[in-house]
Amino acid sequence: MWNKLTLLTSLVSASLVLLINSACSEPSNSIQVRLHNKGQTHQLDASSRTILQTIAQIETSLISADSVLRLAVDKHFINRIINEQSALEILYPTIREFETAFNGKWLTLDRILVPLNGEFADNVTTIFHGTRNYTSGPLSHQRPLPLSVTEGLLL
Repeated sequence: MWNKLTLLTSLVSASLVLLINSACSEPSNSIQVRLHNKGQTHQLDASSRTILQTIAQIETSLISADSVLRLAVDKHFINRIINEQSALEILYPTIREFETAFNGKWLTLDRILVPLNGEFADNVTTIFHGTRNYTSGPLSHQRPLPLSVTEGLLL
């Protein structure tokens, strides 16, 4: 498992350059990135280097997640996170597929929500995901997102 995780992390790190280069040539509306901060929503520039690096770090956490939370997720649950906490939301223009390292299953999704503070960001990275709506069973990664990411977004 460690070798597969190391390989996946290396591949994602190497693909960061490709992601940055391809995003610079794509229309800025291809990926939407929103910062939700206690009920206020801010659209972020998805073509900026900082946001592209943040997306790459979140995708790395997604594919290297080490557990699934047994948690029922519905619209009210997501709205509570958006209205009471801070979270980063990534909306892809088309459905994306990611293979998770811990169980080898493929996830099909068009959205990701990552809480930046609160109970789902305390020493872990929790990744809510879904297609059109968020699904139950968010992924969790033992390592939280780097403070440079979360603090930079919340300033």
